[in-house]
Amino acid sequence: MGGKNGLNLNGYKNIIGTFNQPEFVICDVLMLKTLPNEELANGFAEIVKHTLIADAKMFGFIEENVEGLLNRNGQIIEKLVEHSVRVKARIVQADEFEKGERKKLNLGHTWGHAVEKLSGLPHGQSVSIGLEFAARLSLEKGLLDAHDYQRLINLLQELRLPTVTTLNPLQLFDALTRDKKKIADSVDFILMKGIGEVVIERLTLTTIKNFLVQNYK
Repeated sequence: MGGKNGLNLNGYKNIIGTFNQPEFVICDVLMLKTLPNEELANGFAEIVKHTLIADAKMFGFIEENVEGLLNRNGQIIEKLVEHSVRVKARIVQADEFEKGERKKLNLGHTWGHAVEKLSGLPHGQSVSIGLEFAARLSLEKGLLDAHDYQRLINLLQELRLPTVTTLNPLQLFDALTRDKKKIADSVDFILMKGIGEVVIERLTLTTIKNFLVQNYK
């Protein structure tokens, strides 16, 4: 869904790609019953991401229904899948070729792709770690308060998703410098302005590296 078609090359995510919208998309939540818990958790990371981008109320709904999600409650899962589809469809329709608004869907993915490349972790787990990074960076810049930062960390952990990595931060930084979203010596990062709203901020590689050195050992 969304029309992006990407190829990995030399270990880097989606470095080659096209935009080509599908004729239709089928989301049959019954198929989720065939997946192991780890794969479901990968999907939960993306669902949380969509609430962080566009819906604080739905973030609260997830907080209140963690047990139901983990127990594969069909009604809860269907509601959240539908919500995610609507959020993504609305953003894609407004900015099909990712010139501005659609970049918000990259929340957690810039750092997450670096983690995924070096660790071999599944995509959703890597995005979860990327969400923590984006949240901490947002906290550092005064966009996110400490309470909401902790709410996010607690929720990801309750959903059995990782929020930290033991990988060397500078090795991750090196992988980040090869991200397709890099423009000259800068990268467009998606930062959280509270829960339910995000902003696009272009950060220099020097700024990111300094943040890493100060916050991750």
